Amino acid sequence: MKDVHSSSLHLLSIINDVLDMSKIEAGKLELAKQLVALQDVLGDVIRIVHERASSRGIELTSQSLEKPVIIWADERAMKQIFLNLLSNAIKFSADGEKIYVRVSPEHAGCAAIEVEDHGIGMNEEEQERALQPFGQAKPATTGNYGGTGLGLPLAQRLVELHGGRLEIESVKGVGTTVSVYLPLERVVRSVPEVAA
Repeated sequence: MKDVHSSSLHLLSIINDVLDMSKIEAGKLELAKQLVALQDVLGDVIRIVHERASSRGIELTSQSLEKPVIIWADERAMKQIFLNLLSNAIKFSADGEKIYVRVSPEHAGCAAIEVEDHGIGMNEEEQERALQPFGQAKPATTGNYGGTGLGLPLAQRLVELHGGRLEIESVKGVGTTVSVYLPLERVVRSVPEVAA
């Protein structure tokens, strides 16, 4: 039953990725404007992928500030972004490795979130291919690791819809750091009071 449930969730994830990418390409995806605490979103995503990581001895380390970083964003889209990034980091890491997640409220004029792994890494050509819808870093990747090649492209498009940018630093055989930069105007300095 556990395997069936896991397979069903995987299939649902693929379908949702395809639907979201189709909506984005058609200009039909509308984002909600909500107050979102980045640490809470990341905490939820880490809980979702924790079992997958721990089954391979991979340690997820969250390095964030005690003070919440709150932004105006679409919460579902934010969860999708970081779910895709963490899923990739786990998928391409060796057993027993560490993955680091860092949150900074202000970095080079942006709010920054980084996901760093020490997995297989990519060269420049593979990075370009990985950012194309249905692309893979290399042809063998699909057979070895699974996936549709939508994780990174979808994350990138969702970040861009929030006015931000996604950047990749990767070295073949060393690892990958994916950084999400969101404009500071999305960062809430003081939480507005909501009338009861």
